[in-house]
Amino acid sequence: MEDSVTLTIHDIVENPSLRTKFLAGHAGAQRKVDWAHNTEVEEPWHWLSAGELLLTLGRNFPAKPDDQVAFIKNLSDAGLAGLDLAAGWFAPELTPEAAKFADDLGFPIIQTAYEIPFVLIARSVAEETSRTKQQTKILRMYESFRQSSLQRKSEEEQLQALSAHLDSKLAIVNTKTFRVILPFDFGISENLVSQIKSARVKAPLPAVFRVKDVDTNYLLVSMGEEDHSLLVQTETNEIDLIMLQHTASVVSFVAERYLANLGSQTSSGHRLLSQLLDNLVDRELAKERLGQFNLENGPWKIACPASELSLDLDFVNTILTRSNVPSIATIGGQGLIILTLADFEWSEEFLDALTGPGSTAGISAPINSLSRLADGAREANWARELAKASKTRISKYGETDSIFLPRTVSGAQVAVETILGPLIEYDTLHNAELMKSLQVFLDANMSWQIASTELGIHRQTLNYRMQRVAEITNRNISRISDLAELHFAIRARVILDQI
Repeated sequence: MEDSVTLTIHDIVENPSLRTKFLAGHAGAQRKVDWAHNTEVEEPWHWLSAGELLLTLGRNFPAKPDDQVAFIKNLSDAGLAGLDLAAGWFAPELTPEAAKFADDLGFPIIQTAYEIPFVLIARSVAEETSRTKQQTKILRMYESFRQSSLQRKSEEEQLQALSAHLDSKLAIVNTKTFRVILPFDFGISENLVSQIKSARVKAPLPAVFRVKDVDTNYLLVSMGEEDHSLLVQTETNEIDLIMLQHTASVVSFVAERYLANLGSQTSSGHRLLSQLLDNLVDRELAKERLGQFNLENGPWKIACPASELSLDLDFVNTILTRSNVPSIATIGGQGLIILTLADFEWSEEFLDALTGPGSTAGISAPINSLSRLADGAREANWARELAKASKTRISKYGETDSIFLPRTVSGAQVAVETILGPLIEYDTLHNAELMKSLQVFLDANMSWQIASTELGIHRQTLNYRMQRVAEITNRNISRISDLAELHFAIRARVILDQI
């Protein structure tokens, strides 16, 4: 099929009935004009498509030289065919600086006489411009998507096929967290995120928002979903917005299906692991259900990562799926818990991708029986606390040394029982609060005033209680070594209570 004849800027200027002349950018006279559109919005490059001629009375055209240069640059960066400033209306004079910039850029700036309504320019373009080629591209895109669906290609493969039709890279982005949902290898920089967030604070973003990161152009395209948008990375400014909107509609369907499948997998894995940890599922049935996640044959390990970032199971499962790690995960009172096969080796790089830089993880010992999963979770949680104490990213249960904490849960239980057991027993028998008083006293850095105020008792009462603690535990709180034993035994007890 032959390309249809398209009007150029030169054709418009040479048409005597349109009474239009060049103001600057003569070198761009042969630019093709796919459409002509009149708008007075402040940032028209967000609303117009590549190849379109901007018609304006000048309300949106700035007066200062630097602002005019920036205005022209944004139009050019968006791939517009040119700018038509109507004579005799509101447009300030084109400054010499802006005219030179347009000349150097080869960006056409023309002016139509006051007497000529813009509708004549638009009609002239419409009469000469055919949409046949565009419609063919759109139909091809839909047919390609239909074929990929029939072939049961993955959502990521379908997204890659759609990318080819726009000659750009496409990604589905969560616009709350700015995490990329698909494809897995698409990176998004902090600078890009910062620019989008800043623009969104000032005003609602248009349906197609243009942004640049270093030398790469991006378009954030609304898909009608509140939390997800299409992000387009392109090397060209000449993206057809109509084609782009059709693509966004298809990508919206891809995103909806992918997130539905991911959500189902996340919910199923969460329920199963929670039931296994609480011993609420029959062992044979559990193995059958674990088979759905390729986890039916042990041994297994449990990991408990800790992160300052806000985590959600959908994102965690996205990373686990991307990495081909057979696993199920849940988030509960103990934080994030992940069940994997025992031969999976955790690395700092994988931990960074899953829970962010600086996060830590505790890994249980190998688990040979499903009945020991709850014990494995306790081991992993203890190892995670050892990782924090020893400044280690990944701590394996029973292998990580800490100067102040035992290696294992059983070791911690022995330490608590040996050092604090008599005190706990005394409190139970006499309904006393010696343990609480000791803990508050230590947390207050042994400040009698602060601790007594916190406990709501007289300082003398606190002094008496500390004497009783010393007698019962056979440890002198004035001696550093004894005080250290009490402090770390209390810390071990707190951790044991948490896990």
